[in-house]
Amino acid sequence: MKGIKAALFTLFISQVAAAEIDVSLANGTEKEELKREQIYRLIEQYDLKKWWFTDKIIIDESARSPFSHPVLTLKASMPNNDHAGLSQLLHEQIHWFEGARKEEVDNTVAELRKIYSSVPVGFPD
Repeated sequence: MKGIKAALFTLFISQVAAAEIDVSLANGTEKEELKREQIYRLIEQYDLKKWWFTDKIIIDESARSPFSHPVLTLKASMPNNDHAGLSQLLHEQIHWFEGARKEEVDNTVAELRKIYSSVPVGFPD
């Protein structure tokens, strides 16, 4: 019985968290709706609180790529690939984290450039 109560409590909390997030659809297409369902599924499946920095999300099937500002906007791609969807969502959320801590991020980048003055880029590095 304890397990059932805990599961119901967790489900209730995740539904409350999902209800506080505004996920709107730019065009109202079926693909956008599937992506919104994926976002709610990810919120229910994972504890994302410490990675969540904006509660307003737009899903736009016609977007060329996801972007974080002025409103976190996701493409409607990969609604059945939850790992890719989670990666995309968290990547854009992190940009909100960076924006709120611009000076700290800039200082960290400057320190990393001192430590790693010559970092190889490009394939295969």
